[in-house]
Order: sequence, then C-alpha cells, then structure tokens
Amino acid sequence: MTCNDEIITVSLERGTDVLNPVEYRDDDGNPINMTGWTIAIFEADAWMMANATIVWTNQANGDALLRADWATTTPAECWVRIRATQTSDGFDDALPIIKIVWS
Repeated sequence: MTCNDEIITVSLERGTDVLNPVEYRDDDGNPINMTGWTIAIFEADAWMMANATIVWTNQANGDALLRADWATTTPAECWVRIRATQTSDGFDDALPIIKIVWS
C-alpha cells in the first residue's frame, strides 16, 4: 500500500479479494477510540459501491475492515471513500480516496 495526502493506493494480484484494514491513528501512530462513531462508504465507483463493505473490527482501537470479493467482472482499477460519523453530534471525518489496483 502506498499513501499520500489525497490517495491511498492498494495493489493486489488479480484474483485477490479486497481485505484492507482501515486504521484511525493520531499523529504519533496511537489508536483513536472510535466508540460512538458509525463508518460507511460514502463515495465510490459503481463496482465498489455495489460490492464493497466497511465494518468496525475493533472500534475502541480505531480498526475497521474494507472488503470486496474479487469476481471476473472486477475492473482492473476502482476507488472508494470512507467516512466515519460521530453519532452524538453528526461530525463527519472522511478519509482520502482508496484506490484499488489489480495486476
């Protein structure tokens, strides 16, 4: 995986499912407690919108998992954006674009 401020690129071998951890960390790399936040896909290309899911795996540790099963109809490249929303006040925190590339 490579990352810059705008795009996170995940490179996978053709035929591999997307099982990409999403980690909320502070500037020092410490986990952020995301208890009380929801997480969802809010923008994506058509294939990811139809096939991807995001779920918390350890909310208190700020860990989630982006998943999409590879299929013969999977494009060579796709993208998704994820947003966490604080349930108490509706504050949104969106991540950069996650670009998935199969080779």
